[in-house]
Amino acid sequence: MIHHTDEELLAAELKIDNPLQQSGLVWALPDGAKFKAIRNLYAYSAWPNDKVPCAMCGFPNHKFGFTVEFESGELMLMGSSCGAKIAGETWQQQENAMRDLGNRQYYLRLLERAKAADEKLVRAIWALERRFDQISRLHVRFRKQLPEAYELLIQQCRKGEPVLEVKEMRENEAAKYATAGQSVPKFVENVLFRHRLQGTGFFFSEDPLLEFQSAMKDIESLFAVARATAGKSTNALSLVCRKARAALEVLGKLVEGVNETPKFFAPRNLEGVSQWLNHLGLRHDLYSIEGQSLCWNDGADTVKIDFPPPYEDAIDHARLTRLSAALQLNETRLVWGRD
Repeated sequence: MIHHTDEELLAAELKIDNPLQQSGLVWALPDGAKFKAIRNLYAYSAWPNDKVPCAMCGFPNHKFGFTVEFESGELMLMGSSCGAKIAGETWQQQENAMRDLGNRQYYLRLLERAKAADEKLVRAIWALERRFDQISRLHVRFRKQLPEAYELLIQQCRKGEPVLEVKEMRENEAAKYATAGQSVPKFVENVLFRHRLQGTGFFFSEDPLLEFQSAMKDIESLFAVARATAGKSTNALSLVCRKARAALEVLGKLVEGVNETPKFFAPRNLEGVSQWLNHLGLRHDLYSIEGQSLCWNDGADTVKIDFPPPYEDAIDHARLTRLSAALQLNETRLVWGRD
């Protein structure tokens, strides 16, 4: 096995697309040849129009294979079956080690791009913290002052059902006139009320500020690890990359939630919500709207939930898009094919 520091691994060509361009290739096993290491894996880009023959057995149809290095410095192209014949029990260890190096190289290259990314973008995204704090405070008020309405609405959004409906079962008139042998249901479902809920993104998170802060810390951890990978396991590099990738997805949904909040508190939507709540019969006719406020009044007390003005312009996704593009955390990893 060829050992690499992280710096060497970043530049190493562990996977190549044209193995025939390498210098030092031989097409017959040298006398007294001693296996040293697997130099690289190839995935021939000209396949199937052209194929790479195995230098050991002559099999002419390889797309994937390995470049094997001997202690003499000579190189041979072969598949894993022939490699195992010349390397014996060490071949599988070498092949696994090469895969491990490939995995580490993949994450090192992701982290290398993180080092080059403009950290000003991260600071600019942190500047949005106040906006998420505003929405979190609104959730706290909503949940505390109108808990019944809040839970019902968040349950609908979690079920992925943005349509608010109230239904009842009533007698089926057609059943009265059904003839013998006809299968007619005695009761049918009747929709009393239907409203398509707007601004469902508002309910993506019950505490947008906390999720925003957690996501940003995961992204900052990516930058910290990128500056010092030595001594860290490949699993640790993988974990920080996966967390940052997930953090970017969460941030995108949180931004959508902030931008959709005015849609939820729009008068027409609140009117539909209040009617739905009243139709449920839990507190009949106690819900109403006043402008961009959802109100509940039992004759003695009045509770009002409104979106705290003034509402600023929608958050531009461009900052997140630029950061995501700079990090390129969704790049496809190496495919390790077999002969």
